[in-house]
Amino acid sequence: MLRLHSRARAHRFLATSVFLSFIAIGGAQEISNGTVTIRSVQRDRAFTGFDVLSHDQTVAVVRLSSDGLLTAGRAAVTAGGTTLVFSRLTPAPDSGLRLTLGDSIQVRLKPRDPYPEVAFELDVRAFDPAVWERRAGQQPFHFLALYLPEAEVWHQRGWLNATPLADPFPLLLDRHAGTPEISAYHYNRAWSYTPPLGAHPLPVIGLWAPASGRYVGFEFQTTRLEDNSARDIATGYHWLGPTQPPYHAAPGTDPQARGQMVALVYPYGGPGYQQLVLPKPGDHLASRGVLLWSTHLAATDDPNHFVYAYLWQRARPLLPRVPERVDLSWLPGGIRLRDFEEPPGGGLIGGVEGQFQVRGSKVLSGWRWQNELPTQVAQARGDAARVRELDADAEVLRGYAKRFRVGADECVFWEKPLTGAWTEAWGGLPVTTLHNANGFAAGRLFLSLYRDLGKTNDLAIIDGVFNWARHVVWTRNEFADVPSSPFAIGGTLTTAFCLDYYFTFKHAPDAEHRYRARQALNLARSFTYRYLTLWPSDNNHFDNLDSTFLWEPNSGRDWTGAACANEVFWNLDTLAQTAVHTGDPVLMWALQGSLDRWHQLYQEKYKGSLADYGAADMAEGYGLYAGNIYGVGVRAPYGFASSLAMLEPVGHSLVRVLAGEKAAMAFDKHGTHVGIADYHYTGAGNLAFTVRSDTNGFDLSLTVPYVDLSRKSVAVLRGGRTLALVAGTDFLRPPQALWSLYLRRLDNGDGVVVGEPAPTSPRLPCVAPLIQATGIGTVPATGMFQPVPLPYDAVADTDWAHLDSWSGLWRGTLWADGIEFGLASSRGPSTVTQPVRFAQPIPSGSQAALLYSAGDGPLPALIDAAGRRRPVDRSTEALAWRAWPPIYTAKLLVATVPTDGQPLIGLDPGSRSVWALSVLRKSVGPAAESLAEVRTALQGGAAVWQRQQRDERTVAELRTEVARLAEKPVAVLPPDPSGPAMNLAQRAGLIQHAVELTPAELIDPTVFNARRFPVAVYAGGEDYVQTVRQSGDAAEAIVRYVNQGGTLLLLSPLPWPMYYATGPGFHRPQPLTGRLGLPLFDAFETAPGDTLEVVAAAGQAILGGVPDQFTFPAGDARLRAIDRAKMPAGAKYASLYRVTGASGKDYGDAAGLVELANGGRILYVWGGLLRDADQGLTISRASLDFLVRTAA
Repeated sequence: MLRLHSRARAHRFLATSVFLSFIAIGGAQEISNGTVTIRSVQRDRAFTGFDVLSHDQTVAVVRLSSDGLLTAGRAAVTAGGTTLVFSRLTPAPDSGLRLTLGDSIQVRLKPRDPYPEVAFELDVRAFDPAVWERRAGQQPFHFLALYLPEAEVWHQRGWLNATPLADPFPLLLDRHAGTPEISAYHYNRAWSYTPPLGAHPLPVIGLWAPASGRYVGFEFQTTRLEDNSARDIATGYHWLGPTQPPYHAAPGTDPQARGQMVALVYPYGGPGYQQLVLPKPGDHLASRGVLLWSTHLAATDDPNHFVYAYLWQRARPLLPRVPERVDLSWLPGGIRLRDFEEPPGGGLIGGVEGQFQVRGSKVLSGWRWQNELPTQVAQARGDAARVRELDADAEVLRGYAKRFRVGADECVFWEKPLTGAWTEAWGGLPVTTLHNANGFAAGRLFLSLYRDLGKTNDLAIIDGVFNWARHVVWTRNEFADVPSSPFAIGGTLTTAFCLDYYFTFKHAPDAEHRYRARQALNLARSFTYRYLTLWPSDNNHFDNLDSTFLWEPNSGRDWTGAACANEVFWNLDTLAQTAVHTGDPVLMWALQGSLDRWHQLYQEKYKGSLADYGAADMAEGYGLYAGNIYGVGVRAPYGFASSLAMLEPVGHSLVRVLAGEKAAMAFDKHGTHVGIADYHYTGAGNLAFTVRSDTNGFDLSLTVPYVDLSRKSVAVLRGGRTLALVAGTDFLRPPQALWSLYLRRLDNGDGVVVGEPAPTSPRLPCVAPLIQATGIGTVPATGMFQPVPLPYDAVADTDWAHLDSWSGLWRGTLWADGIEFGLASSRGPSTVTQPVRFAQPIPSGSQAALLYSAGDGPLPALIDAAGRRRPVDRSTEALAWRAWPPIYTAKLLVATVPTDGQPLIGLDPGSRSVWALSVLRKSVGPAAESLAEVRTALQGGAAVWQRQQRDERTVAELRTEVARLAEKPVAVLPPDPSGPAMNLAQRAGLIQHAVELTPAELIDPTVFNARRFPVAVYAGGEDYVQTVRQSGDAAEAIVRYVNQGGTLLLLSPLPWPMYYATGPGFHRPQPLTGRLGLPLFDAFETAPGDTLEVVAAAGQAILGGVPDQFTFPAGDARLRAIDRAKMPAGAKYASLYRVTGASGKDYGDAAGLVELANGGRILYVWGGLLRDADQGLTISRASLDFLVRTAA
């Protein structure tokens, strides 16, 4: 039975309202607080929902479900007129659903609060899927539906997806090579996917009609912060109009509830969130949310901005704290800035992108144009050739520009693609849209030509692009492979254009452009919020992951419920730009938090140090909630990183100061603590600040986005004297970065003065808000356990240069398996390493919990009032946190301590460092359910920790075997290997016995041959090097190796190894496996509706130690199986593991060994087996055992 863990507060609210006497249960009922009125809606003697009214205007339409699927027999006003209770909930008689008598939906108003709280408690007594589908059709079970017929977008997870009323493509027409991204195409194309709220970065579901200014939506972020009870409730959008043109909001029997809706859904839509999954008897749904609405949310504003403004006002005390200083030493060595970044090269117009467009198509690009532009730099450098290139691009773009009217505004923009179309497999002509972000890069080009080169004839184009910015409320197709969805990077070019427009026209001679400039600054903030798709707090208190400040990259299925590095790096630059030029406290907080958490996005790769990691070593996906395609806690073995051009201290500087009109922020590296104070700014780059540091003689890099500092004077105030700095000696003016300066040899207390700031200018913010306090307890506890301050006696090492340090450990609130802990700030002592007695006894309820370092030796224990030593319960010991990337060794464990209600007077840490103590607050009534859930979470966490310890023993055993190998008998093929098998090889020292071939070595037969390397390993994802110097030379080298009798292990973490051929200037689908002698086929793209098992072939002994049968792996289900019927002539084939269904269907072999007639061998293990959470390490170990036996 699934229970959705309502906490005491929600239960008290429900229970109190239910048992108060009912008032006037007949007819329509209403409650009011003088600001809004909640009025029940009755039809045919049943209550179907309620309307929210403000000043006699309906501002929100809420129905208990759609089409009468759920009604209420009673509506009553209770709790002194503050609550409207819908009880006797009645499913449609022919729906197959039965609920319990005590179920209810309740609407509560607080004094003068325009936003009602809506709580629900539903117990499913019976559910017949067949009967449900006969009555409701292919629809999920849904309730609390919101309607807004004129909505242009639905607002889900922080994303704005176009409704069919605005653009039918995303929901109804997307093809995505047979697997549309955001619709429930498996069962009903008119429904969106239905992810759980735990998989929502921003847990909201709503509808927005910017033309009328109307917005309506449920937010569950306050619930997430308080009791986390809504995490398994899902959300969805449903289009009720025609699914063929013309698309319009069809009328319904309820004049208010028509056209389109969003709703709560239960349960979520399975893996990938697109399956029709229906409730089961015993399911219990209990939680609450807040109904937000607006009648004046225009296109120039944004729903995310609206929601964050609400949270900042109502829930700020519960939001996570951020560190005062962020150390960016976690950045991969391969992307660190040796100097300020240059503007992007190349042009804005590109051609066909792989398989996505038809031949001859032209596409507007412009990615990485969110920072300094090439025009201004080229002009300053006298680079006439570059200026001519850019001017030529502009001339072409003038011809492609579309001119159109939106209301009274004359708009100019560019379609994507400029010419041609997407291929039919990826959507065809309907992909083409003006709703793209790339056109704003073109807008910036025209802005720069106007400002820097005096191209005044283009003013109409610039203003036309700005006019479109005032109306474009959604974009999609930022990257070609997901044309249905908005990407986070849609916020980079839009924001950069608006900021550039602001700085270009803020002092324009005409009032109209000065007014538009102010609008542009506000628009920059709106666009920044629109694409601010981060988790503002931990999404699940009952695991050991923490999603806080991590971002989703786009709204597509394949990235839902998962964080991403990749191009989202670019958003951090424009987030920073907007933060310092607006002084917006939420954006400053979001930036500081994101930078402190981003290191979690490294792939699971083992290298010598951070300096050895490169751009390809961060993850495209990090699964953060059930149903995501990667798996919970699993990181994709592919992805990339980009430099933080606005934020990283460049070269030898220890701090980067990013300064703006309304704020400044400082970012450190190498473990130093350098900040600024007394910040002043008076326009055009005239600024001053004081340096605060724990060191002297350091360099500082300074950037003011969109402001040319190349002619500014620089001075330092030191010891009462003003020292004018000399360019080229005391500071540098980088010619490739006009917004920046590099200052040398500063000391603590120095005052830095750039230009001529006004002496009377106001002091501006230079530290993000919500800073972590020195102790704990700044965030009110909301869980079953109360964090307790400890007498800390040691400062933990947080230096990223030390692999055993506590770098990256989040301070403040940490949730581990349902237990809330408070971690002290790194600015002072934060651990207990010696036995201590508490100043006062601590009441403990029936148990306590400790958070302590992993290690050997005596475990920590608490001392009760009778002097008894109460050690942690080892059976509950679970991993609470581990340092990341995985080369770092620090780990925190959680375990409970039975106290029998005895007060606690002391702590003996044993041989560990104790970081935190929490004590149980209560354990009766609803809280007892929560405590049982904590126990369940701890049991699961303990099992995982025990498995991880077994894994460590496996690594040690393999290391012993590997040590017996001869010198380097193994070749590792390019491109860069990744995935579980290679991680194990790295940890066990196998890579030290291998040669990682370069492409040039791969094609050299004197280097790569079967005699020198009896074994070769490929783990390069799905790409392979096909051409180095001559067409196909690298592919031929691999074929030649196998024909020589070499043994090739295909241990890719991705579905089809060696599928995409790469070479100079190309990347195309051209599988090599068949040519090698391994026939693969696409068994399925998504998991079929069958219960799948992985079953060993009778007598197989090649992969030793692997169970004979186990459950098909969770996560990415794209099975590429061996085609047993198409083996090459003379080959011997040994099936190792096949995938079968409960239906009896054989889906093919997921692992097998081909022995070719020429003596060559190919061992194939499908990547899904290697990634399996339970068996993956065992399978990887067995594969490497085979390698060692072959190479020995």
